[in-house]
Amino acid sequence: DDAPGKIDPADVPQAFTHFTYRYTGKKMMVCDLQGVLDTARLPPLYELTDPAIHYKSRTGRRNVYGRSDLGSGGMDRFLQTHQCSALCGMLKRHVKAELKGHRSKAEGAGYCADGAPVEGHGASVPR
Repeated sequence: DDAPGKIDPADVPQAFTHFTYRYTGKKMMVCDLQGVLDTARLPPLYELTDPAIHYKSRTGRRNVYGRSDLGSGGMDRFLQTHQCSALCGMLKRHVKAELKGHRSKAEGAGYCADGAPVEGHGASVPR
């Protein structure tokens, strides 16, 4: 069924990979995901496994996240073959809203969109 707003579960792993690329400011990408949609749960849950992380190091470090970390080359290969889905569009709007909220709060009061202090917030990203 191709009804507007309907998400194809097969699009979730690739859309998530694209989302992580956008959300990290094009510095990281969680990819090579396998997944199973568990519809017996309410709400349904997509369990993603076997991630690889590609990281674009500013200092040229390689394999920061292990042997499967192909850096910017791995990101480029994904983007050359990826076809955006409706879910990518939904997640893109979410990223824009989230980052806009993050910037305005960070600039004003020193807090992220989720209310956590800016300093020390989030995952540690190597240089």
